[in-house]
Amino acid sequence: MTRKDLNIIAIGERFDPYVETFPEGCHYNYDISGHWIYYLYQNPTEEEISSIQSGEIDFGLYVRGPILFLLHKFGDMNWNDSSYSWWLVSDEFRAIPDRTEGHASIKTILIDSETGLVKAMRACTLSQEFTVYLHDTIRMQTQQSWNRELHEEAVHYIYSRYSTQNLVDMAEIFCKGGE
Repeated sequence: MTRKDLNIIAIGERFDPYVETFPEGCHYNYDISGHWIYYLYQNPTEEEISSIQSGEIDFGLYVRGPILFLLHKFGDMNWNDSSYSWWLVSDEFRAIPDRTEGHASIKTILIDSETGLVKAMRACTLSQEFTVYLHDTIRMQTQQSWNRELHEEAVHYIYSRYSTQNLVDMAEIFCKGGE
């Protein structure tokens, strides 16, 4: 998912005025608008809404070859993971992260996948150490050759063998949101 416009995102409003429903899932993206996590849940519970809005946040990063898996846990929710490749971002929105950025900001949006309505939003920073590691990993992706089919096979391989908790257990680095 990529923010393609400058529409204001507000709780209770449609995330995208042209899209009513979304497939369920959880996605991480880095593009010209920064770092984003999108939770797309059908009829999010009050616990999920409150966890995104005000729960403690934990992040982790697991890297396997050219693929990174951003791990994230909000409040009382279980850990979630999102695979990411710089090559999957459309050319017009690709950005190479600045290695010198101190504490990257990451925005999170919880969207009701059935209605397209924003249910919760949150922004926080990542620790400097985590920011450097994440940005270096993305920068590394830009230097490697790319093949969509091999990428999809590699992601499928990881997901067929490891649970999200396994990825958390194998993560190279962690930080708390707001560090």
